[in-house]
Amino acid sequence: MAFNRFRSSKQKNKILLLIILLAIVVYLSISQSSAQRENLKNRIDNRPVQKILFIGNSRTFVNNMPLIVQNMGNTLNAPFRYDVTMHALPGNTFEDHNTNPLVHDLLNKKWDYVIFQGGSPENTNPESREKFMKYGQALIGSAKKMQNQPILFTAWTYDENSYDSENEQYLKPYYLEYTAIYYKYINRHG
Repeated sequence: MAFNRFRSSKQKNKILLLIILLAIVVYLSISQSSAQRENLKNRIDNRPVQKILFIGNSRTFVNNMPLIVQNMGNTLNAPFRYDVTMHALPGNTFEDHNTNPLVHDLLNKKWDYVIFQGGSPENTNPESREKFMKYGQALIGSAKKMQNQPILFTAWTYDENSYDSENEQYLKPYYLEYTAIYYKYINRHG
């Protein structure tokens, strides 16, 4: 074996010790629990943490909006560090979220902000708008029970008759209606 022929016993022991130390360091870094890592992060970065929950669909997760928000909080001049959690499934509407027990488990936790994103076609006809309002109010009510600050944003629609650059006025009354009902922030995004 080449290792035995060209190394003195002292050199072999040093190399073996380095390999063992490296293995211990790798093991400790892998085995460290998420709570321990979070504790270490808190000791290094002592800015206040704002906990944010995103509940949405593909318009929330495709471009990883929650990570973008979290990274904004990681900049040097940001007053807060953001701890972001996301529950977003493709095509989900407020009705889908409202009937999902996991969403209600999340809403029963304390968050600084809960950001709701409705489904794109939920503004295109009276029946879907009615469900948007009914289930949106239920979700926001669940968030408020835990003193969470709800924020609503709506995505662009797929139906060119509902929204285009020349027909912004079509949706404006609905945004105003949502704002009046939800009493909080609303932002049309897209």
